[in-house]
Amino acid sequence: MRSKHLSAGGKYTRENGVYASNYVYGANGDARIGRLYSPLDQETLSAVTGLRGELATGPVSHRINLAANGIWQEKRNAFENTAAGSRGFGNLYEGQPVAEPPATSVSGDIHDPDTTAKVQNRSLAVSDTLGLLDDRVLLTLGVRRQSIGADAWSAASGARTSNYQESITTPAYGLVIKPTEYLSLYANRVESLQQGPTAPAAALNNGEMFAPYRSKQTEVGAKLDWGTFGGSLSLFRIEQPQGVLGGDGYYRVDAEQRNRGVELSLFGEPLDGLRLLSGATWTKAELSGTTGGRDDGNQAV
Repeated sequence: MRSKHLSAGGKYTRENGVYASNYVYGANGDARIGRLYSPLDQETLSAVTGLRGELATGPVSHRINLAANGIWQEKRNAFENTAAGSRGFGNLYEGQPVAEPPATSVSGDIHDPDTTAKVQNRSLAVSDTLGLLDDRVLLTLGVRRQSIGADAWSAASGARTSNYQESITTPAYGLVIKPTEYLSLYANRVESLQQGPTAPAAALNNGEMFAPYRSKQTEVGAKLDWGTFGGSLSLFRIEQPQGVLGGDGYYRVDAEQRNRGVELSLFGEPLDGLRLLSGATWTKAELSGTTGGRDDGNQAV
């Protein structure tokens, strides 16, 4: 059996955001209140295509998948900020209305923002799911080639601030064992190339785009399915770089975030045509590899 698919789409976003930022300077919660106005235009195009096929080599079945996709994105952005000396006064623990601080600096044309970032993300993947023992054991082996190109420009000067072109080949593998008709035990590991973070508007280097990075995800779990009701329980671990806004106001990627968690989901169909879903996730996110080990073990937010 063989099948193919092709789809494409696009999105346009227009955002006019006015934001407040607290800069706490006292142990009692005293803070200065800043203002940021940031108009944003964003255009995104995406396309995906693929082929699927099935065949058998003796007692082993094969489900082969070939897929290609791409995402193209362009951002236009500008900023209007409040300098430190013009920020309002407030307290972290005693919230009260604060007069809107004045705009003291402008980066770019807030009425007609220029292009500040372009990103192209392309990938080609192939996988084979081998079925053994009448498909009661399924082993998936795959490989993916990814390329990410990213360019960024200063909203203030228009100068190029970042230019990255990264490519990587990553594996993907998974195992499913079905000891009974209703129970499946599984494990998988996936690695991928992710677009690097962008310094937030509150950072002095706002808009700076960082290099793409490799993320890793491992998951093990069990799934019960009796048709009209069932559930699943899984344990997962995700590793990826973490950006931090430093005390000097600059945003840097100098740490690793490790997310470990447990996920439980349940489903049921108590009445014909009525299907209920519920779930819960517990996650613990920790920092590691921070500068000088200062924040190692701290909870990531």
